[in-house]
Amino acid sequence: MSRTEVAEAACEELFGSVEAIDGASQVSSDEAQSVPGWWLELVATPPQESIQRVLAQWDEVFSGKLSTYISGLRKYCTDIFLVRARSDRFTGLALLYRVDVPDKGVKFLIGYPPIKSADSSLATPPLLKSFHSSLHDGIGEFFDSRAPGLFGSNELITWESWIGEPIAYLVAPPAPPLTPNNIYLFYYDGAGGYITFNTDQNISGVWCVVNGVFEEDSNGSRDLWDVLDAWWSFFFGFTNKGPSEE
Repeated sequence: MSRTEVAEAACEELFGSVEAIDGASQVSSDEAQSVPGWWLELVATPPQESIQRVLAQWDEVFSGKLSTYISGLRKYCTDIFLVRARSDRFTGLALLYRVDVPDKGVKFLIGYPPIKSADSSLATPPLLKSFHSSLHDGIGEFFDSRAPGLFGSNELITWESWIGEPIAYLVAPPAPPLTPNNIYLFYYDGAGGYITFNTDQNISGVWCVVNGVFEEDSNGSRDLWDVLDAWWSFFFGFTNKGPSEE
């Protein structure tokens, strides 16, 4: 399939419009300034080389973390290319990932442009901040602020702001308990589960929300990125091993 055909096929899955950029002349000067320079170079880059180029950036950002998920992209991704996106959520240049997942069929990811500068007032985990500022300020399976995937920097939301109710725990709460205004949701699995980060460094562990109930999911040894790798790889279809089995 040509990139134009891939983009056309992606529209229905993404709930928005994407148009493949076939040449640099199709990109306006304002659009060019909205994305990293290396994104524009992908226009004339064959699929396999384009995949290698983009995933090298993932490797650089995550420094050995998300190894299962990135390996899945490297194995099953068939192309990553520049598109012009139009939707209620976002209009502009983005990267479209086409992934042919065994037993899942073809899936798409839409990766938004990185932000120019990160918000220094929020204690965002360094790797997430780096992802937002150097690769994608959010990436998901369709155009929605709560699409399965990683939220953008302006979509991070506290439990207090989102729900406004006390935290319910699967088992006994930690001591001290979690503070709703310190808990930020940053990943959604598409099946009612969220991974959070805590801006209170005095409370350890990785806390996830499943159907509105919090549970500690680091098994005493896994860090935030180990948990994300297990969840994202499972729910995207790169592994059959459940997140708690990793």
